[in-house]
Amino acid sequence: MASVQDLLGRSKLRALAVRPAQADWRSWLAAQLPAELAAHLGEVLAKPAELVIYAENAAWSSRLRYAVAALLPQIQLRQSQLQRVVVRIRPPGGRG
Repeated sequence: MASVQDLLGRSKLRALAVRPAQADWRSWLAAQLPAELAAHLGEVLAKPAELVIYAENAAWSSRLRYAVAALLPQIQLRQSQLQRVVVRIRPPGGRG
């Protein structure tokens, strides 16, 4: 019989376990940002030491970068082990 850790190590199950945390981060960020910026917020990937935030395009990426910099203290209070937060442009037709 496989342990829970072994099961979570499998990519599909691990992805299912991570999605709620990512959705939670996206919801939290959307609530902290002005509505205009939140509308252009893409997927948010939560990694152990990094938070990756996807923006709709380059213009919104730049604006999100400034807004997220202002939120950095609250973000780090929420997850103290975060070492960096990056904002990236969602690739065309890609996830995010």
